[in-house]
Amino acid sequence: VQARYRRMEGFDVCFLMGNDENTVKVSKRAAELGVDPQAYCDDMARQFQEVWKALEVTYDVFIFGLALSLGVFAFVLIRR
Repeated sequence: VQARYRRMEGFDVCFLMGNDENTVKVSKRAAELGVDPQAYCDDMARQFQEVWKALEVTYDVFIFGLALSLGVFAFVLIRR
């Protein structure tokens, strides 16, 4: 909502979405389900993206994991 509002005001907005397989909560839930944390995150990402598409939520970058997050964040900052 905030990104959409700021874009309507004419601001240049970069809205990042994503998930991180390196969290305690994700590790615990993946263990409960008996799956690898990466596989769990991949499935969650798919579900999130389906819902966001249905709700017409747009984002500029989807990020997986901390290492990739830092690289994308640096790229976005440099690009601006």
